[in-house]
Amino acid sequence: MATKDLGVRFTEEKYATKNEVSRDLGISLIDNIWSNILAYRSTFNRILTLRRIEGNKFTFCYCASISDFINQVEFKAIRAMQETMKATNSNKDDKALFEKQAYVESLRYVAKVHKLDVTDAYLRSIIDDEVKDLTNSYAILRNYYNALKYVENAFVNPVDDNFLAEIFARINNLEEIVTFYRTDEDKSKDNRVLIDRIYSSAPTGLIESMMNTLFDFIANSSLFVVTKAVITYYYINYVKPFPQFNDEIAVLMMKAVIAHNDIG
Repeated sequence: MATKDLGVRFTEEKYATKNEVSRDLGISLIDNIWSNILAYRSTFNRILTLRRIEGNKFTFCYCASISDFINQVEFKAIRAMQETMKATNSNKDDKALFEKQAYVESLRYVAKVHKLDVTDAYLRSIIDDEVKDLTNSYAILRNYYNALKYVENAFVNPVDDNFLAEIFARINNLEEIVTFYRTDEDKSKDNRVLIDRIYSSAPTGLIESMMNTLFDFIANSSLFVVTKAVITYYYINYVKPFPQFNDEIAVLMMKAVIAHNDIG
């Protein structure tokens, strides 16, 4: 099969990783093949302002298959928003029920991630503030809900370090914070390798500057809102700027990017 055909196959037909290409072809040594696939993709690459830990910039591949997928997701999101507004605007009770069920779905996802055994009735009681004494492991559900409500109500506030601090305070149930970025280095064994180091999180000395770059990207990037939101989610999990709850905060920031761009 010609090199260009492999580029099309593993980019347009299936956007594959190097390991997936190796598995699908049944070949272990594919360095030359992979280089040619990357060369094909490079014609669609768009350089981002976001930098890797090593200093080089991230790129985003705007190949036809990904562009089509993004367009479909954005169309579905806008259509869902329009249909929701149409269905709930005429009846306040219907709107309240719809919103509560949406919160339940979000909290059920968080509960699943944290391996918490919950019922929808229990989640609704958290939303209604009927559960006063939550054990430590279940407190994340109430804290996430409070942070989600902040994101929903603060859609006009700029998504900057102050916005992030408000989310951080709520997800950790803190009345006041002095600093919120991680001050301890990642203890992963990968970070102690000196050659071909694989970073599982950013070194503490780079966190603030990398996050400031993210805020600038959110404010100024002209990428599609869905693309910008997913990149925001990925980048926070790449940097891992917090001691805990990085994924939860990344999800909330992704929702914030969407909410700030008229989809809600």
